[in-house]
Amino acid sequence: MDPILGLVGEDSLIGGSASDPKFQLGTVGSMQTKLLEGIKVLDLSEGIAGPFCAKLLADLGADTVKVERPDQGDMSRSLGPFPDDQPDIEKSASFFYFNTGKRSIVLDLDSDSGKATLIQLIRQYDVIIASDTDEGLRERGLGFEEIREWNPTAILTTVTGFGSFGPLSAYESSHLITCAVGGWAQLCGVPEREPLQSGGAITQTLTGAYAAAATLLATFGRSQHAGGEHIDVSAQEAAICGAQIPSLIYEYSGIVAERYSSVGSGAGPCYMLPTREAYIGLNALTRQQRHMLCKFIGREDIAKDPNYEGLSWVRPDERLEDLRAIFGEALKDKTAEELFHEAQKWRVPFGLVPSLEELFHLPPHVERNFFRTVTHPVCGAVKIPGVPFKSTTTEIEITRAPLLGEHTQEILAELTDFKSTQDEPPTNTNPLPLKGMRVVDLSMFFAGPVTAQICADAGAEVIKVESVQRIDGWRGSGTVTDAGVESWEASPYFNWVNRNKRDVTLDLTDSRGVAAVKTLVRDADMLIENYTPRVMENFGLSYET
Repeated sequence: MDPILGLVGEDSLIGGSASDPKFQLGTVGSMQTKLLEGIKVLDLSEGIAGPFCAKLLADLGADTVKVERPDQGDMSRSLGPFPDDQPDIEKSASFFYFNTGKRSIVLDLDSDSGKATLIQLIRQYDVIIASDTDEGLRERGLGFEEIREWNPTAILTTVTGFGSFGPLSAYESSHLITCAVGGWAQLCGVPEREPLQSGGAITQTLTGAYAAAATLLATFGRSQHAGGEHIDVSAQEAAICGAQIPSLIYEYSGIVAERYSSVGSGAGPCYMLPTREAYIGLNALTRQQRHMLCKFIGREDIAKDPNYEGLSWVRPDERLEDLRAIFGEALKDKTAEELFHEAQKWRVPFGLVPSLEELFHLPPHVERNFFRTVTHPVCGAVKIPGVPFKSTTTEIEITRAPLLGEHTQEILAELTDFKSTQDEPPTNTNPLPLKGMRVVDLSMFFAGPVTAQICADAGAEVIKVESVQRIDGWRGSGTVTDAGVESWEASPYFNWVNRNKRDVTLDLTDSRGVAAVKTLVRDADMLIENYTPRVMENFGLSYET
């Protein structure tokens, strides 16, 4: 068995090289495959969340067809922004990005012929994505039960503000509403002012990403049990899950965090500060990182000063502003670039704050060929973000968004008189899609453990490998202890991202610990780690090993 190795790059700016031959996409020849090749996706959704879900599947190789209304198409075609502020349904930047890799067919779903054609498509497609609740779809004769009659193995993914069937399912939603009801706005802004929405439309893309992950799991599960499925995604729930920390603080301690956006969450100083040139981000998440940060700037006395013990963004006071001034003074005479690289040597987490122009030239993005140029018949050559991962065997091809109805005749010509060979939709509940898989989780903190958590929630047996020699920093964050409960068992953040897992402690600096991990990996389907580059090699656990 060859396990999948997942490197979750929380430290991607520190090192790691896309020049490594095993990560050179397009150079492995016949080994390169499209992850979702052969999967057919029908995108009935509009706006951002649903189309982004479908876009992610298209970027991974699914044959994705977007169904649009005559004349005006998807609503995002009219949203812009537009070049020179001149509205044009073929030049909308919103539509351009959220619909890469798709083909477009125009259908009037209010007409009998349009609906009949849609039913023909549903019979022949694997996944249907909609930005309407199941109730709304049923009113149009397109609910999940109808879809199951036409195609018993179809996966329907509905992506809406509040989900199907709930008390608010018929309510309209938007990024602003999701920020408000999902708890984000309460924490965005400054104490003396009103709550704010977060930047961009991040709750919508987050919801689309959750929808894509759930759809991928359902698609994989169907390959095991051949059953169709309804995936119902709520933007409000996605926002709460995505933020995580505020709701967990409340659940564990009853504390309602205050609005103080100018300070980040961590074990002390987390600020955006000006330097001699540009801004730098400080992000001391743990007590150890806080001590290293103070030592780095020559103010180790701050780390030892009892006055700054218990400092927290959750209950801000004037000490936060005192520290802001102290750290700002210490950093003002160096550039952000200088500080960033010096801090990396100390293993102090600083972050660069590039402008949008600088973002395109950031070395990791250039080296990893992250931004891709696509050529559009109306917009010309445009650089857009690619996918945020590399693979040794998966080919990633980003193609332009379609013109309205560009592929209508092509798609109609592909329709056949296909009828399902399965007479009745299955009535049994599908097993969890990853049941029977084993995952070894060597990751720490957030992104890596969340990846493993998703696998665990989907039925995989996940074994988390920890070390008492270097404890997961998340175990010491936000701890709330009762009598008889050790502090390292009482972190809401650790407990959340590591639910449904089994746990073993091993010393990976000891040959016996490494041997034990190798035994685990030998019988595993997947290994997840988020160490900085070379750590795994130092343990004798490289990808080749």
